[in-house]
Amino acid sequence: MPLKLNGYTAHVCSDGKELEAHGLQAEGGNAVSCWIASESGKEFTVHWGDDTATATLQVLISMDGRICERRAHEKTATGTTYGVEETPGQRRPYQFAPLVLTDDEGVASSKAALSEKLGVLEVVMRSVDRYVENETYYSVGKVSRIGPAHEKSKKAGAHAVSFGDIKAAAPQKSLSTRGLKEEPVAIFRFRYRPLALLQANGIAPLPPKAARGKKRPLDAGEPAAAGPSNSKRPRPATSDEESSGSDDDDADRVTFLREQIVMLQDQLEREQAKKSKDADKREASPIRLPDGDDDIIDLTVKREASPIMVPNGADDDIIDLT
Repeated sequence: MPLKLNGYTAHVCSDGKELEAHGLQAEGGNAVSCWIASESGKEFTVHWGDDTATATLQVLISMDGRICERRAHEKTATGTTYGVEETPGQRRPYQFAPLVLTDDEGVASSKAALSEKLGVLEVVMRSVDRYVENETYYSVGKVSRIGPAHEKSKKAGAHAVSFGDIKAAAPQKSLSTRGLKEEPVAIFRFRYRPLALLQANGIAPLPPKAARGKKRPLDAGEPAAAGPSNSKRPRPATSDEESSGSDDDDADRVTFLREQIVMLQDQLEREQAKKSKDADKREASPIRLPDGDDDIIDLTVKREASPIMVPNGADDDIIDLT
């Protein structure tokens, strides 16, 4: 079911199906959030709606902290964005992709390497009095790509939104707002992670007959929770803050390592299944010469029948046993 708030809705689809929302949570400032499962290489679309179909809205779509779409929503029931339009008449589909990793220590020490909203799709709706059509055609402009994360960071194993191959789209005239309200009427946040990690942390249900271990949930209230959670365990106040902080860091590291094991196991199973499928497709083929129409070599060994000679006798005493 789509997320609902104040008479407005939003949801994310992939492969023509709505992605299931897990861990629904109300947040301050007319906001609601949930978790959805991302799958590497899969394209997706973002949808929103107005139950009354009478509102005039500006719909702002951001992904990983980057603005990817500004849409006018005028007195209609639903709206959809299929991809980022960096230039008029050209669209690049949204897709989930593995976060690029590096062993560059300079990246490890850079606080600006990744957005704090990595792993968050956000739909923000604001009321507008009216729109005015411009002479120019709409485009959102160049959208920055997500930079690499250090391979030892807690972002490892996460996904990020990338953009697919360019597709043609009908160019639309750009619009200017008149009377844009500052306060959003609704904000929808979709925090995405690979399904295996959502299951490992108890956010998404495990498949039938799967082993169920007690997992520490991710902090759904933290927008930066695209990678393994960096939240702390609730703990009583102690005089030894340094010792308690160390214990919490150790617990976070254990959670991170456990999640990586789950991810690697899932990847190994996919690779083994792919290898088995490829092996089944292989068929024996004849050996062919480089040139010629009838260049198939038959490697079957044929034995020619040979006559048996009688030790003594006349010239015509050959017995043919063929």
